[in-house]
Amino acid sequence: MLRQGFNWKPPVCQEKVTAMNFRQLEVFWAVMRCQGITDAARMLEVSQPAVSKMLRQTETQLGMRLFQRVKGRLVPTREAEELFPEVDRIFQDIGGLRRFVKELRHGHSGILRVAATASLSASVAPRAVTLFQDANPGVKVLLTEVESSAIGEQLGKGQVDLALLFGPFTAASAGVEEMSSTDIVCVMTEKHPLASHDGIEPKDLSDVAMIGPGSDTAMGAQLDELFRKAGRKRRVDVEVSSAAIACALAAEGKGVALVDALVARAGLSRLAMRPLRPRVSLQVVAAYPSLRPLSAPARSFIDLLKGDMGQLAAA
Repeated sequence: MLRQGFNWKPPVCQEKVTAMNFRQLEVFWAVMRCQGITDAARMLEVSQPAVSKMLRQTETQLGMRLFQRVKGRLVPTREAEELFPEVDRIFQDIGGLRRFVKELRHGHSGILRVAATASLSASVAPRAVTLFQDANPGVKVLLTEVESSAIGEQLGKGQVDLALLFGPFTAASAGVEEMSSTDIVCVMTEKHPLASHDGIEPKDLSDVAMIGPGSDTAMGAQLDELFRKAGRKRRVDVEVSSAAIACALAAEGKGVALVDALVARAGLSRLAMRPLRPRVSLQVVAAYPSLRPLSAPARSFIDLLKGDMGQLAAA
């Protein structure tokens, strides 16, 4: 317990540091590091008289000697030796800050917040994150799964830097860049009767259990239109919001799942994949806030993803 009337004061070195301006700190630090005025002046790119003058001003302001001349050499006093570790710590932090700013400017540091719909978060997003971090090891990626209906609001509020989803997509707060396209396919177990078909049409699905998205989704609406043109009504026995869940259900023998080919390829170890005919394509897009410039990490992420999806499409 402190005794009554005890007045605590900060360590003398802290008092000395706070009494010095940045230029004085810099000159003192350089002289201590270089162990002399000549090399310190060269480091600071100023004249030796300017360094000497700054040291005298600093000593006058602090009311104590920092250096003494001993046989022609500049020798730090005990006070200077005590002060230097505090000042050196400040310049180590400043050096780290400068490196961080440089890396941030060139897109090699910072945080990239990426949102992806359920299907893409299970297919292209993990691979894109891996490619991105291999090229940008200093950037932390925050990947979240999001409903497509919430993407416009998140972009508008600046909660995410990028969003990956199936197009078309429009929002006043968003810019959009097309990545690539993928087809809707049918997946089922290898033992399913339709696995023997080269391609599957709406008429082939009339009497089988079907797994897929609801009609309130963009993909569901496209499938409804495909079936309507074929003179049939699409039936959904198990409605899912995630293509990955649809594939898992198909693998359990619950029916034929209509999903995008990106997710289907990721789970082909237990599934047969057959094209849907006529062909139905989905456009993969990247959306970003339109009210601020695209960051260097975000630009790098888009370019890497676009290149990788292009290679997958060509394979």
